[in-house]
Amino acid sequence: LNIIKRYSGRHSMEYATFQSNLAMLHADMGSYDFAKQTLKVSLGILKEAKLEQHPDYAAALLNLANIEYKLEKPQEALILIDQSISIISSQL
Repeated sequence: LNIIKRYSGRHSMEYATFQSNLAMLHADMGSYDFAKQTLKVSLGILKEAKLEQHPDYAAALLNLANIEYKLEKPQEALILIDQSISIISSQL
């Protein structure tokens, strides 16, 4: 994590991708709260970089939706899924 931060920068696409991958690893281990927090960091970086229409942003939203569902928050999950579909649809 520190290596990526040092060489790519804390606000880079690479760092956001690493955060997203780290979040999903924690989600797979059942650490949903940590995964959710880490995914929000990734989404924040992508948002700051004005990449809210990027496919990686849509993928991170879907991953966050999956976590919200596992945290028994289906309404929040549906909102995130709709946002992701909107982004993906605009790319077609």
